[in-house]
Amino acid sequence: MKKYDIVKLSNLIEEYKQNNLYLNAQGIVLECNNEKSKVLFLNEYNQGDYAYLEVRNNDVEIISNDTALSFMNYIKDNLKDFNPKEKGFKQKEFNAYEKVELLIEDDKYSKLGVHKGDKGVIMEDYAVKDYVLVDFGRLDEDNKYFGDCISVKLKDLKILEENRD
Repeated sequence: MKKYDIVKLSNLIEEYKQNNLYLNAQGIVLECNNEKSKVLFLNEYNQGDYAYLEVRNNDVEIISNDTALSFMNYIKDNLKDFNPKEKGFKQKEFNAYEKVELLIEDDKYSKLGVHKGDKGVIMEDYAVKDYVLVDFGRLDEDNKYFGDCISVKLKDLKILEENRD
């Protein structure tokens, strides 16, 4: 294992679970020694979120493919002054197709016709910088569809209990 190796988590122990890591999470080694490495993992379920943790070298596998090589070159060129904080991933609190309710009235949503209390459906199984795509479409009195999918901040939504049945 060496600096800038691209790796995936191959052994999910309790310590990693407590930091919301998941099997096959991918990252890049930023520091290493014979037994452990500090790896910057990228969260595929919330783009923009990362975990920076020390892992045992035998709990990760080196990945070698074209995507990994281009990612490695990008990291080398762009993260020279990057000093990540040691932390885990944010907990994933949603799934695709769960019904949600908008909790706040805000201009960024109301200008798109979506208001506090409106209900929608999360359309993807991932977020981008804590925003998810929600379909607030519905039928009008003439049975015509209106509405749109918009990006909504996770903290502005409530997952409806009917999903938990």
